[in-house]
Amino acid sequence: MPKLKAKVTLRAKNDASAEMDMQNAKVVMQWTAKDADLDLMCFGKRKDGTDISVFTNKLGGSLGVIDANPFVKHTGDAGVDLGGDVEVEELHIAKANEIESLDVLVMNYTDAVEGKPSDFATYGGDVVVEPDVGESMSIPLNDTKLGDVMVVCKIDGSGAKPKVVNTNDVMSIGEFASRYPGSKPMFE
Repeated sequence: MPKLKAKVTLRAKNDASAEMDMQNAKVVMQWTAKDADLDLMCFGKRKDGTDISVFTNKLGGSLGVIDANPFVKHTGDAGVDLGGDVEVEELHIAKANEIESLDVLVMNYTDAVEGKPSDFATYGGDVVVEPDVGESMSIPLNDTKLGDVMVVCKIDGSGAKPKVVNTNDVMSIGEFASRYPGSKPMFE
């Protein structure tokens, strides 16, 4: 099956959607590089102060739940198979309008374990955010800076309504661990 095409592309860092009445959303990471073991994760905070930390249970994380806090559910490691040449992982988000801030990240697990920084632009990938209202948005993995983890985008709920922002921020595994304390279960 071919890659999903979004209606809007947030190509450059800091490109943002308009604020929207989004209640629910699906975040789809898709990539074509067969030699890349990419993992989708998210970290953030709800407006009530509850922390959100959702990543694969294979790394010690929680896949989350959709009908209770954190109202985010991960489909699992390479949890959705479109077949053919596309690899996919998904996050399903409920009560998106109650999110203060949610960072969506990608890590190349194999390279990170080997201490080999990645060039995320070589994976033929993007993250597509599909809100329940409005247009789907694609954020390409297009930053060529080498690193272990990429913050691809953010759902920013600091305004009256949430919006999606391209953050394209690549960092080392050490910076990731210090910036996202919710990632602690994946480290020895």
